[in-house]
This record gives sequence, C-alpha cells and structure tokens, in this order.
Amino acid sequence: MKITKIIFLLVFLFMLSLTFINVPLNPEIAQAQSLWDKQTGKDEVGKAFGENGEPKDIRIVVVRVIRVFLTFLSLIFTIMILWAGFKWMTSAGQEDKISSAKDQIKAGIIGFIIVLTSYAIVNYVSICVLDIFNESGSWMCKKY
Repeated sequence: MKITKIIFLLVFLFMLSLTFINVPLNPEIAQAQSLWDKQTGKDEVGKAFGENGEPKDIRIVVVRVIRVFLTFLSLIFTIMILWAGFKWMTSAGQEDKISSAKDQIKAGIIGFIIVLTSYAIVNYVSICVLDIFNESGSWMCKKY
C-alpha cells in the first residue's frame, strides 16, 4: 500500500513538472518574437469546414449561433410532439393520459410555431435590416 502511494506521488510530481517545462518543439516557435507569432494554426481556422480562414464579422457569427440554437429548439419541440403522440397511442383509453398527451401536443405545436417565427425574424433582420450576408439585398428588401 505504501509503495503504491509513493509511485502515485512520483507520477503526479512528474506530470506536474511537465506542465512547468517550456521547451518549444517547433523551431519556428522558438524563433518567434511575439506572442502573436508563437500562435500555431491561426491561419487554418475554419479551413476544415471549407472556409478560407479570413476573420469573420461578429454579426455573422452571432446570427449563425442564433440559427443553430433555433434549429436545436425546433428539434426539441419535434421530439416533444412525437413523444406526446407515443403517450397518446399507449394510453389504453385512459382519459387523464389522453388529455395530458393532447396538452403536450398543443404546447409542442405552439413552441414550434414560436421557433419558426423567431427564425423568420432572425433571417429578415440579418438579411434586410442589417444587410449582413449580401450587399445588394434580397427580393424582399430592395434598397432605394
């Protein structure tokens, strides 16, 4: 028992000492003059997703995050509706379970409508009002 504690302590100290060692493995990093030059991969951000690595406008990032969030919410409401339908089908004629499933379906449909409306508002604001994605405007919002 005492030997395992000593071995554990030695391994812990070895791992702790590795965190404090600052040995650059790449010669380009060792010759860098500033922290910005030491950063590796700063030009490759987004290339895995087909982007060119240029910095993005914060408005575009925010709109994309909101769209992903709303897509996730719509998926949750769809699963909620399907689960309520499953509860209704397996209720075996019990009125309290049927009314609970109906209420859940109504709530899911209302939530889904709210998410779709929010998605439409985000699209309108991002494309027409803020003119984020295209400079000329779309067919809905022409500039005069």
